[in-house]
Amino acid sequence: LNPPSFEDFSFNSPYFLVAVKTGIVASVIAMAEGIAVGRSFAMFKNYHIDGNKEMIAYGMMNIVGSCTSCYLTTGPFSRSAVNYNAGCKTAVSNIIMSIAVMITLLFLTPLFHYTDRKSV
Repeated sequence: LNPPSFEDFSFNSPYFLVAVKTGIVASVIAMAEGIAVGRSFAMFKNYHIDGNKEMIAYGMMNIVGSCTSCYLTTGPFSRSAVNYNAGCKTAVSNIIMSIAVMITLLFLTPLFHYTDRKSV
């Protein structure tokens, strides 16, 4: 897990307002995309999506993630599309996918060592 990064927050930076504006624009785009994709999959499977709950979930994921130096989170849209097209019905497909990603990170990542500029 990434270490907490509360002490790295700097509200006195000259770029603070630029970061806030960029964050607002990015969050509105991510929210619109997430709700649109969520509703399209809900239409395929005949269930209801509550946009307010989606916004709260994305917001909380990003707030907690930003306090531990994580990347921004969005919905797993490509994974949902692949699972839907493959006919997956349960969460077992997500477990298999996470194992495949773990194996890739453990064993194939050393092959990318020489793509870093500093190692040349």
